[in-house]
Amino acid sequence: MADATEVSRTFAARHAGYVGECAAAWAGSSAEALAELSAHWEAADARLHGRVHAFAEAIHEGGRRYTAMEQEHARMFTVLVPRGTGAS
Repeated sequence: MADATEVSRTFAARHAGYVGECAAAWAGSSAEALAELSAHWEAADARLHGRVHAFAEAIHEGGRRYTAMEQEHARMFTVLVPRGTGAS
């Protein structure tokens, strides 16, 4: 019985050491993976920011062109309506 207990203790100690080594390796791998993921998200965020900025610029330019077109059409319309006719 004493031998079985000793074998059990030895196995438990080895198992605990193995589990500890696995946990340390996993933690190291996790930290490395987390750093890689963080770098990926920062790069993706920078790309997304650039795309959103480009989209906002395109919307702004589209608004500028639309306003210019509306002003041109308004100018053309006022030229077509004779003055003093009461038409508006």
